[in-house]
Amino acid sequence: MSEAINKNSSTPLVLVGAGIAILAVGVGYLAFSGDEQEKPQPAPVVVETPKPTYTPPPVVQPAKPVAPIEPVAEVSPPDTADIPEPEPAKPPKPELPDLNMSDNLVQTDLSQVYSGTQASNLFVNQDLIRKFVVFVDNAANGDLMQSHAPVSAPSDNIKVVAGEDNTYTLDASSFKRYDPYVSLFSMISTDTLLDMMNKYQPLLDEAYQEIGYTDQGFVNKLIDAIDVALATPVIEKEIKLVAPSAMYKFADPELESLSGIQKLLIRMGPKNQLKVQARLEQIRSELIK
Repeated sequence: MSEAINKNSSTPLVLVGAGIAILAVGVGYLAFSGDEQEKPQPAPVVVETPKPTYTPPPVVQPAKPVAPIEPVAEVSPPDTADIPEPEPAKPPKPELPDLNMSDNLVQTDLSQVYSGTQASNLFVNQDLIRKFVVFVDNAANGDLMQSHAPVSAPSDNIKVVAGEDNTYTLDASSFKRYDPYVSLFSMISTDTLLDMMNKYQPLLDEAYQEIGYTDQGFVNKLIDAIDVALATPVIEKEIKLVAPSAMYKFADPELESLSGIQKLLIRMGPKNQLKVQARLEQIRSELIK
C-alpha cells in the first residue's frame, strides 16, 4: 500500500491548485457584477491562475522476468543400515622381549590373570613359551611328552583297585588329581586366553620355527592339536587297566590305541574331560574365524 501512495503523491497538489484558481475567479465575478446599470468598464483585472506544478511519477523499471523454479527432486536419506560402522582402532601390540628373556614377562602376566589363586604355581619356571610350543606340536602328532609340558605333573600317584588275573580298575578318586589343572584352564575366559595368544604370537611363531617349521604359523598346529583332543571319546563306565610292566595300560585295545593326549584326557575322568573339551571347542571356533 505505501508503494502505491508514493507513486501518486503529486495528484492531490494538482487538485488543490485548480480549486484555488476556480475560487478566485468566482469571488471576483460576484464582487464586480452586483449592478445592472452600465458603468464604465474598468480595466479588466487579470488574475493569473497559478500553474499547477506537475511532478512526473518516477520511472519504474520493469521487473526482470524470474526464471521458473525447478522442482527439487526429493533425495532419500542414505540407508544407515548399509553403511558399515568403522572398526575400532586396535591398540598396538606391546614390545616383547627376546624369546630367551621372555619368562619373566609371561610369569607376570600369568600371575595377574590368576591373581588370588594358587594356579600360577602349577606352571614351570623356565622356557614357558618354548615348552608350550613343543607340547602342542607333539600333541598334534599324537604324542605326549611330559618333559616339555608347560605345567608340572600331578604330585599324587594314580590310584587303582586290584582285581583278578593281574587286572586293575582305575579308581575314580584319581580323577581329582587333575582338578587343579582343569580349574586352571576353565577359570579364565576364552577372550583372555586369545588375548594372551595374540600378544605372544611373534614369540610363539619364533619358537615354532626353531623346531623346524617355517612354512606355517603356530596357530595352525594349535588347531590340529585341539582337533585331536576333541576326537577323544568320553568313557562313562569303569576303566580297566593292566600292568605288564612298571606302567599301567588300558585293558581295552581300542583305548590303548588312542594318542597320548587322548589317553591323558580319559585319565582325567569324564567330567573334567568334558570341561576341557568345551573350552577347546570355544577356542577353536575363535581361531578359525
